[in-house]
Amino acid sequence: MSNNKLQVVQPIENILNVALPQDINIEKAILGAILSDKEAFYLISNAIPSNEYFYDIQNQHVFSACQNLQQKNKAIDLLTVQDELRKIKRLEQAGGLEYLMSLTEGVASSHHIEHHADILAEKFKRRFLIQHAINIQQKAFDESVNIYKVYENSYNHLRGSDNSDILIGETLNQAVAHGMSQEKSKWIIGNLVKEKEVIILFADAGTGKTVLAYQMAVAAAEGKSLFNHDDFRNECKPKKTLYIDFEMERSELADRYSFGDRGYDTSDNVIRYQINERHNDLSNLPHVILSNIEKLLYINDDVEFIIIDNISWLISESTDNTLAAQLMKRLRYLQQTNPPLSIMVLAHTPKRDSSLPIEMRHLAGASSLSIYTKSLIALSKSKVDPNLRYVKHLKCRNGYGLHGEDNVIEMEMGKYDGPLKFILNGFGPESNHLAFYDHGEQLELWIDSAVEHYKKHSSYDRTRTYMKEEFDCPWSKSTTRRKIQARMKDQSK
Repeated sequence: MSNNKLQVVQPIENILNVALPQDINIEKAILGAILSDKEAFYLISNAIPSNEYFYDIQNQHVFSACQNLQQKNKAIDLLTVQDELRKIKRLEQAGGLEYLMSLTEGVASSHHIEHHADILAEKFKRRFLIQHAINIQQKAFDESVNIYKVYENSYNHLRGSDNSDILIGETLNQAVAHGMSQEKSKWIIGNLVKEKEVIILFADAGTGKTVLAYQMAVAAAEGKSLFNHDDFRNECKPKKTLYIDFEMERSELADRYSFGDRGYDTSDNVIRYQINERHNDLSNLPHVILSNIEKLLYINDDVEFIIIDNISWLISESTDNTLAAQLMKRLRYLQQTNPPLSIMVLAHTPKRDSSLPIEMRHLAGASSLSIYTKSLIALSKSKVDPNLRYVKHLKCRNGYGLHGEDNVIEMEMGKYDGPLKFILNGFGPESNHLAFYDHGEQLELWIDSAVEHYKKHSSYDRTRTYMKEEFDCPWSKSTTRRKIQARMKDQSK
C-alpha cells in the first residue's frame, strides 16, 4: 500500500466511539434534485467530484450511476439511473427502485442544490481530516517510522490525494451557462492585472520591474488605483498580498523605500518573504519554494494576490529545460484552486535589438511561460529619454487590451518626496521610444548574444537556431561558429 494512502484498519467510529460528520437528509435532497432536474448535476459537479463525498453507501451507489450517465452524455432521471445501477450490478445495494422513488418525494426543485453541495463537501472534508489525523497519530507513535517522511506525505495528502476526477465533462451549453453564472473578474491594476489570473511582468535587467511590482503590491493591498487614471482603476477591496522577493536584501529595500529618517508607512496587508539565510539545503530549490508558497496559502487562506520576483532567478542554475514549464503549471493550478487569487510572476528578457518593438518572444523561455498566463506585460526603457519607461500589454485573455504598440503606457521613475516609484506621464506609440537602427550596433549585439548562448549550451547548431528565433539573424552554422570563435579569441587576449 502506498505511503499516501490512509492505513486505519478499524472503522473510525470504533476508534472514536462517536459518529462521524454527516447529513443523510442533505445527501437525499441532492440526489432527489438530480433525479428530478436535468440541469442539477452540472451545478454540483465541481463541489462533489466523487461518490466518497456521500456517507451512506446506498447514496454512494446512486451518485456513481449518475456520474456514469453524465460521462456518457445521457439523461439523468429515475429510469435511466435505475437502468445504469442494474447494468453495473448495484441496484440491490442502492436500495432498488423503491429507494430511488423515495429520493424524489418532496423535492420541488434544485433551487438550493449548490448550497446543499457545499454542506456535503464540508462534511466530507471533516471526515477526511479526522481519518487522516488518526492515521498520522498511529504513525507518530510508531518509532520504526521515519517521522519526516510522515510529515511530507501528510502534507501532500492534504493537498489532494484523489486524481481520479482530474477531468470533468459537460455539454458546451452547460459550460457556457456555468460560466455566465460565475462572478466576473475585477480589475486590480486596471486591465493589466485582474482577479483569478496568472500574470507575467518581464523586462531587461535594471529597468525597474521590481519597483513597479512593489508599487502594484501596495496598490492592491490598500485597495487603491496604481495611477490616477481610469485605465488603472482598482475595482477590489484591499487584498492581503504576499511578495516573494529573491532579488533584494533588506538594506536595498530600505534605500528604496525610506525617505530621510522616515521609514515606510503602508498597509500591513503586504507581507514580504525572502530566502531564509539559515536554510542551507538548496537542492531542488524551485520546487521547495513553491511548496512553501502552497503552505503559506494553506495557513493564510485570506491571501488574494501573490507576486514572485522572479522566476528567472529560480531557474537560472538549472540544466532542466522543462523546469520553467513545470513551475508555471504548478502556479496556474495553485491559482485555479484558490479563487479569487491572482499570481504575478516577474521575469527577465535576454539581450534584444532595441530598435525593434518588444514582443512576446523576448520573454526568456517565452514558449514555456506565456501559454500558462492570462496577461503578459512588458516593461522597457525608452531609448530617447533615459528617465522614461514604457509598458506594453502583449497578451490579454480576459477582456480587451488597452495598451498595445499604438498606446503604450509612458512612465517616469524616481523618489518623489517618498519611496522610489513610477509616475504616469501619458500614453503614446511604442515607435517613439525605440532606438534608431544601427547596423554596427546590431552586429555587436548579435555576436555578444551568440557567445553568451554558446557558453551556456556548447552547441553551434543550437546557438544558430536561437539567433534565428530571437533576432531573425540569417547566419549559417559555419558563420555562427566563425563569429563566436573570433570573439572568444579576442576575449582571451
